[in-house]
Amino acid sequence: MSYRYQKDILVNTYLDIVKNKNYDLVLQNIAKYGRNYIKYTSKTAYRKIHSILTSILDKLLSNPEDRDKYIADLVESAILIRYQAERKQLNRDLSNSLVGILETFLKQIRNLDDESLRVHVRTIKMIIDSMLAFYYNKFE
Repeated sequence: MSYRYQKDILVNTYLDIVKNKNYDLVLQNIAKYGRNYIKYTSKTAYRKIHSILTSILDKLLSNPEDRDKYIADLVESAILIRYQAERKQLNRDLSNSLVGILETFLKQIRNLDDESLRVHVRTIKMIIDSMLAFYYNKFE
């Protein structure tokens, strides 16, 4: 499987982890660039997105064979993320990164074996969880 790297740090972090299993990149990159992503982001908006995404991803982890059921939910999540950015509730860079990760994942979801799917889902969860932890650690 080939991975196309982009300019976005979070998308590249996601791609590096699923390709090389270099999980410590999440902490390194969130610590280094996290402030850029949470600037101008409402806690409530991010918590809502986090809650929706983790719920979908948890279901996907539990039932990888039912992945087709969750594709529409992930697309709706990407729409919600863009909507929150348009309402200025979510930082535009964070919005673009999260949507970029979801779009990259959605392009591959049907072709991944169950174990690869788990790696992708766990990586996405790590990224969104670490952003939430960074947000609360830096601003409370």
